[in-house]
Amino acid sequence: MLESVKLVPTRVQVVCAKGIDLRWLRDTMNREGKAFGNYVAEGEEQALLLRWKEEPGS
Repeated sequence: MLESVKLVPTRVQVVCAKGIDLRWLRDTMNREGKAFGNYVAEGEEQALLLRWKEEPGS
C-alpha cells in the first residue's frame, strides 16, 4: 500500500537540438522506428517529421 509520496519541484529547460545532436536524434529514431514502419525526415527550421512508409490502415 502506498503510504506517502515525496514531490520535488523542478524546472526543465527545453533546448532545440541542432547539428550533430539533431542528426543523432534523427538516426536513432529511424533505427528504432523500422519495426513500426515509420521514419523521421528533416523539415523546415530544423524540425523532425515523423512519417509512415505506408498509409495507416492500408
